[in-house]
Amino acid sequence: MKRMIALFLTILTLTACARNSAAPQTEDGATPNLAPPPSEMLLETENFKLIHTSEKNDGKESNAEEMPYIHNYTYYIYSQAGECMDEGTDTVKPPTIQYASESIVSVCFHRGTYAQLYRFYETHEEEISQSYWNPYLIQERLIVYYDGDSGKLIIRDIFNTELYYKEFSRDISTSAHPKATELSESELKITYYTPNLDEIAETISLLD
Repeated sequence: MKRMIALFLTILTLTACARNSAAPQTEDGATPNLAPPPSEMLLETENFKLIHTSEKNDGKESNAEEMPYIHNYTYYIYSQAGECMDEGTDTVKPPTIQYASESIVSVCFHRGTYAQLYRFYETHEEEISQSYWNPYLIQERLIVYYDGDSGKLIIRDIFNTELYYKEFSRDISTSAHPKATELSESELKITYYTPNLDEIAETISLLD
């Protein structure tokens, strides 16, 4: 009998705890829009960090009802010497920051399904690259991408075209990412789509 009473009391205690820990509700039973933390560290390494901050949207933006809080994602890039090479804030989405190689940090800004803007930082030599839209391949210091304005498929050193640069005239769709890209010292293997979405598999020699 004592065991039954103890078990009953335990069930009552757990039920009360569950009710107390449930999300708070408004008078009509809806869950209120809780404020996000004012600041939180999303990433932190020796060479970069990403901080999320938020503030109440008190009419600062036209969509205050849909977005009651404004979110800012601030990034900092540091050299191996500890100097700040760059910083910035994105209000669209948190940028993806990672090591492209042992000494190169890549920052990707997301602008849509097929719209990604990349920038690179060489933390030993303190080099900052130009911006690249939708690169096909990033391999050590080399990058493969398509320049839709010139109609050129380009392979180049990320930071310095005097170190490596090759271009090839191709008619490639800018709305469909290549299925496969493989780069070696002697050739580039790529499967891409034309503007008509015809699939083309090609091996391009880099020895010429």
